[in-house]
Amino acid sequence: GQWGLSWKTRFFYTRDKYTFYDGADNPYTVYYPYDPYSSRYKETNQGVQGQVAWKRGFFSVVGGYDFLANTYRGDYLDGVALAGRMKLRDHAGFIMGKGAFFDDRLVLNAGMRLDSYEYRYQGDQKDHQKTTYSLGAAYDAFDWLTLKANYGTSFKVPVGMQVMGYSGWYANYDGNCSLRPEESRGWDLGFESAWKGLKFSAAYFQTNYRDKIVDVTLANGHHQFQNTGGTSRLRGIEASCSYDLGQAFDWALSLTPYVHMTHMIKADDSDGRKLPHIRTNIIAYGLRYDHPAYGLN
Repeated sequence: GQWGLSWKTRFFYTRDKYTFYDGADNPYTVYYPYDPYSSRYKETNQGVQGQVAWKRGFFSVVGGYDFLANTYRGDYLDGVALAGRMKLRDHAGFIMGKGAFFDDRLVLNAGMRLDSYEYRYQGDQKDHQKTTYSLGAAYDAFDWLTLKANYGTSFKVPVGMQVMGYSGWYANYDGNCSLRPEESRGWDLGFESAWKGLKFSAAYFQTNYRDKIVDVTLANGHHQFQNTGGTSRLRGIEASCSYDLGQAFDWALSLTPYVHMTHMIKADDSDGRKLPHIRTNIIAYGLRYDHPAYGLN
């Protein structure tokens, strides 16, 4: 059968600066004296990614290495100078495999990733190692209908803004250096249907979190990111619909209106209380345009 070997690498660097003005701290108001800003933060991300892919007939494997260095520094919080800085380093290795069977009508995939995290804040260093994995299957029951199922785990460490705190237009966030990483296990069942430019998909999902990081309102009116104790559970339905007018009417271009909806059926902590700041419904819609002959999209 056909086989091949390919590889690719990527390096990235980003720097973001957040500056928040409010009330007397706003240089465009008439209040004097004022600090030029009430809150200011800087965040940099840089990393390297590399992967090698191998394919032979109906089977393919991708493996690689992923490195991320994140530094978050808060200069001011509500006009008070800060000296804190949080550094996060993540070394990760991953491997993914995919196989196609029965004339490509059944596709099975599996993946595994090992992350080694190290983050430092105010002299305190924490190290974590975590292995996550995923399994998936897709079956073409008919030419117009594909059935899908997925299962996976995830692991997320706190970021600098959650640990150190920040101010914004929405609220003031107090820092929390005791935040623990968030872990989850989730699965979904769904289908995808396509016919003459019309595509529709829907899926039922459930995700169980341990130590989920949530946004909590404190007694003083400020907010803070905290871990929920025990296991939190989210259940819901996702659905998408799009219609490619170009395909339906045999145009040389693609003009596709689309809508995506998520409805949360349940979002509770281990005590049955509703998790804060979880939207019940999310709807996104838009219009995609693509004209390959002119390279426009």
